[in-house]
Amino acid sequence: MNKRLLWLVVSLFAVLLLTFTNPGEEEHKSAVRVKLNAFMQTKISEVSKEEPLGQGLGSLFGGFVVDRIINASVTRNSYLLFSTTIFNNEGKRRVIGVGILGNVFLTSKIDEAMKVQKP
Repeated sequence: MNKRLLWLVVSLFAVLLLTFTNPGEEEHKSAVRVKLNAFMQTKISEVSKEEPLGQGLGSLFGGFVVDRIINASVTRNSYLLFSTTIFNNEGKRRVIGVGILGNVFLTSKIDEAMKVQKP
């Protein structure tokens, strides 16, 4: 096989691999859900030090609040070979993650976005 044909086959394989492993919207939302749940648990533990009742109520309603925030604020833009996680807050769109090869990698911008989000 000559070099040109080999390069073409490898390039085609790479494009197909990236296309078929591009994460869907649910994977993007799931990655954000994990991050938001950890954030909520931290906040709940801070409140529970001052208010013991706060931990029980926080755990009860925390998952509900996280799901509502994600469904209302998180979307995905697909660019065929990769995708981006978008966080919409009060009309501002921020890219907070990148999805490639079946994984979603969140940036530090999600921490900034969580600080300004009003549940």
